Amino acid sequence: MADGHRSATRRHDRSRPRGLIAFERCIRACRAQGVRWWKPVPPKKVVWDAALGSVAPSRRETWTGKDERSLIAACVDAGLPVRTGVTVTVPDVYYPTGATWRATPDILIGDSLVIEVDHPAELHGGSTHEEGFPAADLQRDDVYRAAGLTVIRVRLRGLAPVADSINFVRSNYTRAVATAVITCARQIVDGADPASFASVTVVD
Repeated sequence: MADGHRSATRRHDRSRPRGLIAFERCIRACRAQGVRWWKPVPPKKVVWDAALGSVAPSRRETWTGKDERSLIAACVDAGLPVRTGVTVTVPDVYYPTGATWRATPDILIGDSLVIEVDHPAELHGGSTHEEGFPAADLQRDDVYRAAGLTVIRVRLRGLAPVADSINFVRSNYTRAVATAVITCARQIVDGADPASFASVTVVD
């Protein structure tokens, strides 16, 4: 079985350009080591094809889990300026040629604070969240930050914190998680420096 797999891999590699093969191997290595393979902040000289950070209604229905709905309701009850079902224009940090794309945050507070509620993939509609190095989540947070937004992540059921974001970690979603997130979000909305908050808070 192992020999058959290696033969199939060799045949697959021979059918693809060497540069692409090397790129894919680099990505796999970066995922395993937990490092970025993109520049977290695009060059300032790039002229983007749309205004970074601009908000617009989403053109498609987005999947919203039970815990996300609970946190949205708690944020609304707390009087925060909650926006859902919207997209944010963000830069392409892989190839900063001026292209942009539209990211869909779980919750947007005002114009500049994103809140994401994350479970492992099997509990999250087949999302990209992983128990190990959260490469896709780190890339997503980098594009939000490049567009001028702050990111709060609620990491549940063993998901690792995401570097450079504000993480609230717990085994499952509780009212205490909502309270911690809302307290942090309210202070940021009121002008607190996001860098003043702990990168990782384990909620009891």
